[in-house]
Amino acid sequence: MKWKQAIISLLVILASAGLTLVMVLKPREILPVESPELIPSVQCVLAQAGMQRALLTSQGNLRSKNEITLSSQVDGVIVEMAETFAVGSVFEKGDVLLRIEKNHYEHAVAQAQGQLAAAELKLAQVEAEGEVAVRDWQVLKDMVELTPSPLMLKEPQINEARQSLAAAKASLRSAEFDLEKTIIRAPFTGKLLKKMMGTGQFVRRGEPLATMYESETFEVFLPITMRELGFLSSPAGKTAGKLSSAVEVDLFAEAGGQRWQWNALAKRLSASVEANTGVIFLIAELPRNMRQDQGNDEEMLEPLPGMYVEAEIRGKSWAESIVVPRSALGPEKKVGVVGSNDQVHLRDVEVGQLLGDQAILIGGIKDGERVVAMFREIPFDGAKVLPMMVENSVGP
Repeated sequence: MKWKQAIISLLVILASAGLTLVMVLKPREILPVESPELIPSVQCVLAQAGMQRALLTSQGNLRSKNEITLSSQVDGVIVEMAETFAVGSVFEKGDVLLRIEKNHYEHAVAQAQGQLAAAELKLAQVEAEGEVAVRDWQVLKDMVELTPSPLMLKEPQINEARQSLAAAKASLRSAEFDLEKTIIRAPFTGKLLKKMMGTGQFVRRGEPLATMYESETFEVFLPITMRELGFLSSPAGKTAGKLSSAVEVDLFAEAGGQRWQWNALAKRLSASVEANTGVIFLIAELPRNMRQDQGNDEEMLEPLPGMYVEAEIRGKSWAESIVVPRSALGPEKKVGVVGSNDQVHLRDVEVGQLLGDQAILIGGIKDGERVVAMFREIPFDGAKVLPMMVENSVGP
């Protein structure tokens, strides 16, 4: 009986081992499973056509349009100096700044007046003598055949007297001019930059007295590249150094913890291109009337020579242009446009200007199209994408 139980146990073990071996060696059937299609999502902005204007940035230092060295027109000692004849003082056009000793010039005027009176008397006498000579000749011409000479009729004497009178008048005008110039007046409204003379000092004709500037109009030379020159709105006449129409310029200055703004106009360019840098200067002018139009004079910052300003230059405009993020622009001026079937296609565009984080497109995109905001998110041309519309923060 024991040997029968052993055989049965052995058979059970062999059957279990065989079944296990069959299960291990038999390949399992793998049922196919459909995996969902992976569609990448991309951020898109809506193209909105509108008027866009090129904007250039530059900087420079203000200067007065008219800065001069004031000189004396006569010799003499300075006997009086106005309070406004001081560095930083403001003066108005016509204000008396200096007085030069005038005694010598008053004497010269008196002498010239005496010479003029003598010349007038001399002319009157000679003209009277000439009239007598003419009457005498009228009496004698019927008695004798005689042709009167100019000398007989006092003509040379009269001409000489007239020339002497003209010279006397000129001498008087010169003396009066010198006397007038002993009072030195401000040629314009402005400020004194530097004083070179003082009371009691002797000055000679043509000697500099002070440097001053006119506060009526300031200007600033703004460097721009020759490429940026093409963005100006008035192409005609640029080669001649003159713009065919004025260019609007916004000037900004920092002072007193505030940022001040003036609106200026540029009407001309510098006469040459800087050889070292390759830039040309756009010259913007800031007249007094434009400063007054922007608010109360007492509340506005007064421009001063040498003041540093930043500038935004308003260039030409494009009527039907589209602004997109600069990140939407790829190599070779291409952008991705998502069609109605949510497929993205690469498209060539015409770029008007790249400015900061935006790109102004003037061709290649239509109003209402969906533009991929980040070019690097495009898998490939023709790819199926899941567009996610975002606000165009750089749009119009």
